[in-house]
Amino acid sequence: MEATIEAEDLRTAARLLRDRGLFVAEIKEPGKGLQAEVRLPALERGPGLKDLAIFSRQLATMLGAGLTLLQSLAILERQTENKKFREILKQVRADIEGGMAFSEALSKHKLFSRLYVNLVRAGETSGAWTSSWTAWQPSWRKSWS
Repeated sequence: MEATIEAEDLRTAARLLRDRGLFVAEIKEPGKGLQAEVRLPALERGPGLKDLAIFSRQLATMLGAGLTLLQSLAILERQTENKKFREILKQVRADIEGGMAFSEALSKHKLFSRLYVNLVRAGETSGAWTSSWTAWQPSWRKSWS
């Protein structure tokens, strides 16, 4: 099996792959010149509803297990394969570290609908974010299955 991953260096790439449960037998740096991998950002897939649903379910599980919001976001940021979604999570986490409410940090990104943001805001206000989120998940999954 082959996998491609972006990382700062080979050691970080190996760690990220091992964190995903993969056995690393060999790591090759991308080619240079004519052997280089060409990426066209306009053609890269942005995060979609399925990515958002998986993120939400995993976040609710981590929060329910007692991890802090910042810990959970950091873990999800590292595990997210979609580069654009990873960047959004990085920005959301930075905003929260800067003192912004989670719902406010989410509202800065088009990916998170007003309904999503308001659901998070209601959970922040009531203190029961994970239970309200978990109740909504089954109906949401049907729309992308």
